[in-house]
Amino acid sequence: MQVGIPVLDVRILDKKIKSYTGYNFRVLDIPGYDKITFGCPPGIVKDFARREEDLTSHYILPTRTLVKGKNNFDFEFIVYNFLFIRRQKTKISIYCTQDQKDRFHAIMSETLFGPTMHQMLCAQFRSYMRRAGFTPGEEKRFEKYLLKLAGDKKFLGKLQSMMETQVSDDVLLKELSRYFRAVLKTKTWMQKKSSSPANLFARNTLQCYQLQREMELFTLTRDCTREEFMDRLVEFHLFGKKQTILVKSKTDSKKSLQVVQVRPSCFEILEGGKLKAELNFNQLDSPPIPEKISLLDKPYLGATFLGVGSGFSADRRNSCMILWAEGKGVMVDAFSDNNEALLALGVTENDVSLMFLSHVHSDHDAGFIEKVLSGQRLKVMTSRIIFESFLRKISAITLFPCDVIESFIDFFEMEPGKKIKLPDCKNSFIEFDYSLHSIPSGRLVLTCKNGKGKEKSISHSGDTKYDRDLIHRWYDQGYFSRNRYQEIMGFIWNADLIIHEVGGGQLHTEFSALTELKPEMAKKMILTHQHKGSINHPYFHFAEEGETRTVIPMPKKKRLTTLKFLKDISLFQGVSLTALKSLEKKSKNVHFDPGEIVFTKNDIGETFYVILEGFAEIILGGKMNAVYEKGMFFGELAITTDNPLRRGTVRAMSKLTLLEIPKKLYLDSGLPTILDDFYRLDNHFSEVVRPSLVASLGFGSLAHWKKGEPIFLKDSDETPVYLLLSGQVKVSVGKGKKIAFLSSGDIMGEISDWKTIVQKADILADSEEVFGIQLEPDQVAQIFKLYPSFYGTVYQKIKKLEARLAKN
Repeated sequence: MQVGIPVLDVRILDKKIKSYTGYNFRVLDIPGYDKITFGCPPGIVKDFARREEDLTSHYILPTRTLVKGKNNFDFEFIVYNFLFIRRQKTKISIYCTQDQKDRFHAIMSETLFGPTMHQMLCAQFRSYMRRAGFTPGEEKRFEKYLLKLAGDKKFLGKLQSMMETQVSDDVLLKELSRYFRAVLKTKTWMQKKSSSPANLFARNTLQCYQLQREMELFTLTRDCTREEFMDRLVEFHLFGKKQTILVKSKTDSKKSLQVVQVRPSCFEILEGGKLKAELNFNQLDSPPIPEKISLLDKPYLGATFLGVGSGFSADRRNSCMILWAEGKGVMVDAFSDNNEALLALGVTENDVSLMFLSHVHSDHDAGFIEKVLSGQRLKVMTSRIIFESFLRKISAITLFPCDVIESFIDFFEMEPGKKIKLPDCKNSFIEFDYSLHSIPSGRLVLTCKNGKGKEKSISHSGDTKYDRDLIHRWYDQGYFSRNRYQEIMGFIWNADLIIHEVGGGQLHTEFSALTELKPEMAKKMILTHQHKGSINHPYFHFAEEGETRTVIPMPKKKRLTTLKFLKDISLFQGVSLTALKSLEKKSKNVHFDPGEIVFTKNDIGETFYVILEGFAEIILGGKMNAVYEKGMFFGELAITTDNPLRRGTVRAMSKLTLLEIPKKLYLDSGLPTILDDFYRLDNHFSEVVRPSLVASLGFGSLAHWKKGEPIFLKDSDETPVYLLLSGQVKVSVGKGKKIAFLSSGDIMGEISDWKTIVQKADILADSEEVFGIQLEPDQVAQIFKLYPSFYGTVYQKIKKLEARLAKN
């Protein structure tokens, strides 16, 4: 494994100051002051635990908390550490902006306390509102009614009384249906497109109330005091107008450090007017990358464990796995930087087509935001309640509206007890249920038939509290309906492979609670989410990172169908089936062993390559620039531009199978011309511009302007869409007053978010030459849909421009 390279820049000017280099954060130990941590990435708690040191209590946040898809605003486990592990009276001191303080409260509200009853009701009824075709006005009216229902103490008190008398769910639903029939008689507009709306309302309301009762078992405070609770734990210090904060000395009340954010995410630390240190967070440390990769031998049905630890375990990655069904991967939760773990195991993005989100604690969902912002369009399976909590949390992290984030994701809604076919599979089904946890958390059963029609299954508990005596006591106290009690005690236990998360403490299953299980049950069980070391037990098996368990082995491999594979790659979307068949027939498969060179920089290029299997390293300037995997391509620049030389070196990192396409065949097939500038596009959220995005841009036409030429004039009737490749563009209002510059990677024109800007501003070329790509609106819409990170870059620039226009 290649060691990650520290990039984040720190300059120490006072020899008395000691600094510690953590992954994407830095700690300064300045004499006379408490240790100060700059930055707050996922995994920071584990980093301190590995050094057997207590977390610091002072944290300074950079303004820019998202850099190249990495989140430097992950406070969850620091808060949990002070609450559950450290248990000291010391407050956490956070130095940040007012906006970051507000976002902090929003994130912790979701993760520490969970959604409110009103939020759960709105989520649970979301699909009903959409199926019923509610207008925006009706949605607001309906959500207002749900707010009233969520606060109806008389109604909820009656529901609680029935649960405490342990009536059956049939009786509960019957009483609730009677109540809602009476309500709906006076609100007929709410009955749209449902044959039995009262029954629907009863089921949805009972589901939400049941979850609320379960969250009350773990609650730290009530809804109305959430902010007060956090303010007792955290003390905020806000940057002033000059982007300056003061850190007081712990030994001398007259002394203080002056920390100035001289530019976004660039700090100067001064004492008595003298510069002591500088930090720059505009680049992050690079993760470790393996030098060679062995491709994973995937099972037909099985599980591969990427991480097996809890959020506090020092020597284990957070719990995360791939469940395989018909050889296709479903990633269950995702820790930060999990792409590197996938790479080390020889698993590609194409291998993992679906994501299952169990809940929104950062040790389970941190990788989701990174995947979206790095350019992947996710297919996410979970319940609507969990998904909307996730949207609110990510909105607070990224500042994107929830509807924008939802547009980045293909969401598959799961309902408790409803078995659905796994997308893109023929004989695999997945069933969802809620586990017992402090916030809504999901568990699953995955079933699959082998070639002879015999069914096998894998279950996963999700974060849960399993303790038979405790659960029975809570049932006696009226926290669960009768059906729900039976579901909590059952659901996962009949599978052929049972994956159970342990971790101990108030919120998770203790290992001791499982030891009463019969040996035949225990032998089918694999334990993950480990907080402490594995236990040598005759029956239970503790999962190990990188381990794969096979339930149904993969049948003998069929010959790779290259034609079908090519049709799914964006580069070939505009090629006719006839041309594609000809291209496949006239091209050839070539193979390389790990370490072999495919071509070297400055070679004459006569061929183009598509990766059919394996991984390749792209080397520029003598250093690794990117790792390409199955479905990606390279070599197009030398055969489609006037410069026939290879721009870099390509080396096989694993056994590598390529489709080699001759230059003439490429050009005759109508494939796009791709310019060097495409790969220089600036993407705020991603280190590397993805080849598939470049392919989409290649179908546009080149546009060119000289300095001073108008691209758009205010109130233009015709506004095509342009993506800037090189040069600088000026946006001005009034008598030429400049409000912003645009450059490589920016987009402008006839898209909905740009209309206000085009109507109010002139847009002119501002450098000697400006080059861009003209795209059709439907091409832009497709690019935005497929590449969320690119849309995110554009969206942020547009919102900044709109804010500046409003001031002028």
